[in-house]
Amino acid sequence: MGVRNQKRIIPIILKSVELFGFVACIIKRFIVHLIDWISHVGLKYTIIADSREKEFLQFSDLVSVEIAALPAADYSIRGFETEIAIERKSLSDLLGSITHNRDRFTRELRQLRSYRFAALVIEASWKEILVGAYRSQMHPNAVLASLMSFTMKYGIMVILADDHATAGRLVESLLTLWCKYIERDARALERAAAPKIEKEIADDANP
Repeated sequence: MGVRNQKRIIPIILKSVELFGFVACIIKRFIVHLIDWISHVGLKYTIIADSREKEFLQFSDLVSVEIAALPAADYSIRGFETEIAIERKSLSDLLGSITHNRDRFTRELRQLRSYRFAALVIEASWKEILVGAYRSQMHPNAVLASLMSFTMKYGIMVILADDHATAGRLVESLLTLWCKYIERDARALERAAAPKIEKEIADDANP
């Protein structure tokens, strides 16, 4: 290749490099704004209800619901099925789980120890448990001790909801609040990374 042709090609190459840097700059800016939009737009959270659930909870119109097989527990949130789990129990279900089916229930709770958050929501009040307002012969003190042990051994948050409707409100609040904490942490990471991204954009714009 002659010297004259080389002189003609060099400006073309430089122009191409400059154009590539400009395109990369635009793409990075688009990604930054996209992340910011996803973080702040009012998208509905999707609650996942386990397909084996016997009596599904009712939730508000602020969330959407999807029925699918969960690896553990009865309710979770889409995208975090192996990180957050909520087990729902009626009082009769609970008593059966800590008496006749205790070994199986214990295995299920042990599985939840690896989750970032796990809760057991019971459709009953403390008063019902403490006065023995149920058909089982299990002593109230034994029921109370079992519930306390779930927290101590497996890190399970035990929550007493008076009835089925209240349980639905509490489960929805727990799941959506957890998502909001995740979003808050994501925005904090985004702010921490912003100076580095801006520097890369400036470097690309001025090769």
